Order: sequence, then structure tokens, then C-alpha cells
Amino acid sequence: KPNIICPADITIDCQFVPSILLTGNATASDDCQSQIVISYTDQIVNNLPCGSIITRTFSAADICGNKSTCVQKITKRDIEKPKIQCPKDITIKCEEDPLPALTGSPSATDNCQSILAFKYSDITNPDDPCNIKITRTWTASDSCGNTSSCNQIIIKKDLLPPAIQNCGRSFTVPGLSVGTDCSAFVNIISPTATDNCNSITLTNNVTNTSNATATYPSGTTIITWTATDMCGNKAICMDTVIILPCGCGDTCATSSLIINTGYDPYSSAVLPINSASSAWTLVASPDAGLSLPLPST
Repeated sequence: KPNIICPADITIDCQFVPSILLTGNATASDDCQSQIVISYTDQIVNNLPCGSIITRTFSAADICGNKSTCVQKITKRDIEKPKIQCPKDITIKCEEDPLPALTGSPSATDNCQSILAFKYSDITNPDDPCNIKITRTWTASDSCGNTSSCNQIIIKKDLLPPAIQNCGRSFTVPGLSVGTDCSAFVNIISPTATDNCNSITLTNNVTNTSNATATYPSGTTIITWTATDMCGNKAICMDTVIILPCGCGDTCATSSLIINTGYDPYSSAVLPINSASSAWTLVASPDAGLSLPLPST
């Protein structure tokens, strides 16, 4: 019989065709003849997604019909990791939930399998509350335990200013004479401010605090309220305090246009200071000591 030598047993990746160019061919020699024909047959012993075993039987035959055989074991295994592509880095609002439905999901391909599993884990860095950084690690795995990972960066950013409620009010108070001054103490309930993500500081331009209760001079004072969150986003609103002239009596508060304050008390309209433009006709002035009838519109 010919002397036959099989190629060594070999393990190849599942995607490859086990041709003899890849797995090797047998060699044979004969004591009497030089013409030897080598052939082979394959038997699949185990055919599973993560590994199959092929028993390859080589035969060497001379022209006289003498044969000899040997066996090579070829193992096909899924040993290659999936190829994963992460979703793009993204910036979202601080109040939004960074679920994949909003931030995106990865894609992946595999050399041997079409069904892959995805999972993710997050590491959150809260050092900057205005730009919270989430490092999301995505992992793709096939059924053979091969895995590959990539990272996505998610930034939760505070983009919205606070909201101020109970503002834009008008406070009208008769003035009281104290010495040569005309003023009035006004108790003002501060507006309320809320923010979508962070704590808020509320201040006003009159007292530079969150409380505008104070003594106001005769005339018109605009209180400017500023709500600032810890990320520097600001919201502004204004209240108006009108202190009527001292010694004016009830007439000033009910039926006349107070020119020096710019306040039209009957219609609660605040006009530009020293402006006489109004829906009313000024028929008399308190300074003249005259009785003031109700103006006409």
C-alpha cells in the first residue's frame, strides 16, 4: 500500500470553507509506483452554531488498486468578535431620561450569526451639574460568547431658564408724610420661581434680596425680579409699586390722573412718568384745590 500522511488537525473560523487550500492536503508515496491518486471524503460529526467537527478521510491509491487512508479532524468555531458601531454622542436636556429611545442604539454585524444581543452600562460623572457626563458602554455578543464594546458619550445640559410665577403685579398705596418725605411701607409677597433641574436664587433690584418688602418713595418704582439657576440661566419679571402723593386724599386714588406718578388709578394703567396721555380728560388738578368730578372716557 502507499504510505499516506495526513495534514495536521486544524481549527478554522466558522466563516471559512474548509478547502484543502486552507486546511492542507495529504501526501503519499509508494515503493513501486510514482502515480498515486489522493482523494478525500468528509463526514460532519457535529454541526452547531458555535462549533462543528468535520472528519476528513484521505485515501491514497496506486494504479494497482492498493489503498491506504488517514483521517484529519477539522474544527470550525465561531471565534471572531462581532463588529459594533455605537450611536453618535449626544447632548440632551437635563430633565430628559437618557433612554436609548432618545439617545440611540448601536448596530453590529457578525461573521457567522445574524442574531446578536445588546446591553449597556452607564458611568455618570456628576462633578459639573450643568453638564452631567454619562459614559455609556455598549456591548454586543453572539451566542458563542464573543463580545465587543464601544462607548457613547451623553451630556445632560441645563438649557432652560427658571420659570417665575405670581409676578407682573401692581401695588398702589397712598403716601404718608414723614417729615419732609412722602413714602409708604409696602409688604410684598415674593414671586415663586421653579427650575427644571437645579436650585434657584431669587433677587430684586430694590433690596438685592429675595424680599422686596420695604419703604417706597412717592412715585413709581419698578421692581425687577431675577431668578438665576446654578447654571447661570436667568428669568426676569417686573412688579410696579405706585406711592400716591401725600395729602391727596381719596380723590387721587379714585378719579384723577396723577401726572407726576404716571398712574391712572381708575383703569390701573401705568403711563410713562410725567406723561399726560391717557384715556381720561384731565379736568382739574388737586394742586388747584378744586373738586374733581369723575373723568369721562
